[in-house]
Amino acid sequence: PALTAAGMIKVILSLSTTFHWMSNESSTYRVLDFIGDGAFYFMPILLAVFAANKFKVNTSIAIIVVGVFLHPNFSQWVASGDPISFLGMPIQGVIYAASVIPALLTIWAMSYIERGVDKITPQSLKILLNPTLTLLITAPLALIVIGPLGNYAGQGLAWVINLMQGQLGFIMVALLAAAMPFIVMTGMHHALTPIFVASFAATGTESLILVAQICANLAQGGATLAVAFKSKQKNVKSIAAAAGISAIMGITEPALYGITMKYKKPLVAACISAGISGCFAGLMHVTLYVPQNSLMAILGFSGDKGTANVIAGLSMMLMSVVLSFVLTFVLQKDEKIEATPTEKSAEGLAVNS
Repeated sequence: PALTAAGMIKVILSLSTTFHWMSNESSTYRVLDFIGDGAFYFMPILLAVFAANKFKVNTSIAIIVVGVFLHPNFSQWVASGDPISFLGMPIQGVIYAASVIPALLTIWAMSYIERGVDKITPQSLKILLNPTLTLLITAPLALIVIGPLGNYAGQGLAWVINLMQGQLGFIMVALLAAAMPFIVMTGMHHALTPIFVASFAATGTESLILVAQICANLAQGGATLAVAFKSKQKNVKSIAAAAGISAIMGITEPALYGITMKYKKPLVAACISAGISGCFAGLMHVTLYVPQNSLMAILGFSGDKGTANVIAGLSMMLMSVVLSFVLTFVLQKDEKIEATPTEKSAEGLAVNS
């Protein structure tokens, strides 16, 4: 939600300069600009909160430890170019604003440090020693070792993303879009989240993972709506219509498990359509300025690339829905779209009621 809100503010600013609603030199524009930048600049803090819950560490200490990365004195020291050290050990001068991996690695390491400290401190002094020792050990370790390692990992990840989005990037978008239903089945779509979050944190844009997800989600929606349109079973129509709308809004599990996997050919149609629209998106270098993977991404194509990117994005979305709808309508036979015995019983109960 924070990324979406910040991204939408950036869209508003982009539209305001495009249509000359306000000057980018005005105070109102500048205030909105740093409001929009807030979620990205303080990304390490946001991640510290969620990582603290995940790794079951003290949230307030986690925020303070990661907050050291963003402390104004440290940032000014790095910007000055003067050497930084702690107990004779050098600290690499890195600006950690809008970073992702250093914060995650730091809280992961802190989870072990906090448990270790808890084991060695006397019961009567835990309230004093536990937070103090955890902070005193984790913060320097983060600055000296973990932060720089995370920075190198982030640079490596950015290099991989740029490589995938290079001259043959359209192939990656197409393959990812076509394979997305199977990635969702395994739960591996969650593993893609840090990659697009890192992309937004670093550049404020994304043109691979979320673009592929939009193609896949809308294609699932189009295929499921075609089943709803073609089926003669009232219960199937009802389920498919609801699942189709849900998929278009970014939640594909009802469509995937309830309709397209069940009838198979709609799944094939959705994969083919997602792959074609993904290829088109890659060739046109469709770029998102707001993290979205549903119909609401309509508002996320407006940015530095201008109206050409908006037109290409809308074309990609329309192509995903229409192609999958038409392919499903052609491939799926009427007699194959039948309700299961459970669905028929449910429909009978509804009629009797």
